[in-house]
Amino acid sequence: MKKFYVLLIFIILLASCSTIETDNHSIVHQYEPIVIASVPTETPIPTPIPPAPTLPPEIPQSKSMVALTFDDGPSAHTEKILDILERYDSKATFFVVGNRLGLYQETILRAAKLGNEIANHSQTHARFTSLSDNDVINEIQSASSAIKSITGISPHIYRPPFGATDERIVNISTELGYGIVKWNLDPLDWRDRDADIIYHRIMSQVEDGSVIVLHDIHLTTAQAMERVIPSIIEKGFQLVTVSELLDYRYGGLDAGSIFGSYCAWRIWE
Repeated sequence: MKKFYVLLIFIILLASCSTIETDNHSIVHQYEPIVIASVPTETPIPTPIPPAPTLPPEIPQSKSMVALTFDDGPSAHTEKILDILERYDSKATFFVVGNRLGLYQETILRAAKLGNEIANHSQTHARFTSLSDNDVINEIQSASSAIKSITGISPHIYRPPFGATDERIVNISTELGYGIVKWNLDPLDWRDRDADIIYHRIMSQVEDGSVIVLHDIHLTTAQAMERVIPSIIEKGFQLVTVSELLDYRYGGLDAGSIFGSYCAWRIWE
């Protein structure tokens, strides 16, 4: 009998522990796990800091840099310049005119595959300061579209025909996101079409950071490169694209910023 009472008491205690009656008469099992839904919180993702630009191993930063830039092409003479650049494992920047690309697609594709930079020199080589805002925008965007259709890359810099800019052109360039590249060494190859003169003018002035403006539409310019390119290398310079030079000698070029200026023509007169 005593065992019966002990068993009865145990059953009563067990029942009282297994349920709890709430004020609204709903039953909640005490030992049933209660899952509380957590409210997800957004953890802010830190903005990644872009890594500092690094030059390819074959372009050491400590070595002096020069950028050859060629305007107004491509032309029948551009291939000769590419042959020389390839022979000396060097690169240059070609500021091309958009409406000429249709005739020289293979030339531009070859230039890009060799590591040269293909940049914008307008669609029709019109003087920007004489055009309306809409026409300037069309000149820049049409040329960039033509370049991208061949190379797959849209340029981020351009050189205005004749180097002509003013505050209005700078504002347009800022809105479009383009830097403006002029030059700091001009041998006037377009005026004095003599390979020897071009060679001596370049070699007497070239220095670390030189951006040399040339024109690959002239045979004499291509002929001058036969001597200019190896001579620059012999002087201890490496020939790089203008964007590489701007990045590692001048810290890059922001949209709407201008590098270089007109040449002081009186130097050669």
